[in-house]
Amino acid sequence: MELAPLDRLSVINSLPREGKFEDLIIFKDITKKVEFTQKEIIDWEIRTDDTGAILWNDKAKSIKVEFTDAEKVLIKSTFKNLSDEGKMKTFMIDLYQALIK
Repeated sequence: MELAPLDRLSVINSLPREGKFEDLIIFKDITKKVEFTQKEIIDWEIRTDDTGAILWNDKAKSIKVEFTDAEKVLIKSTFKNLSDEGKMKTFMIDLYQALIK
């Protein structure tokens, strides 16, 4: 699956920070796959502005990420729960549709 920088942020910010032990292990593995590297932060000039928005330059690109079945289940259920609870954000729509199909 191709993930743009915004998709990567969506995954990181949407997954649970607390829960069952086994889910948190899977969350940790997902985070390792999608988190930004120091090189990306420097090359893409990733920064937080005064409003808290995370910005990057036009050099930022998508990365290919392969999720395990367990990771897909956790991501899908997390996004479905956000949708069911009315907590989805507009920037999550494309990623949600790609994951849920």
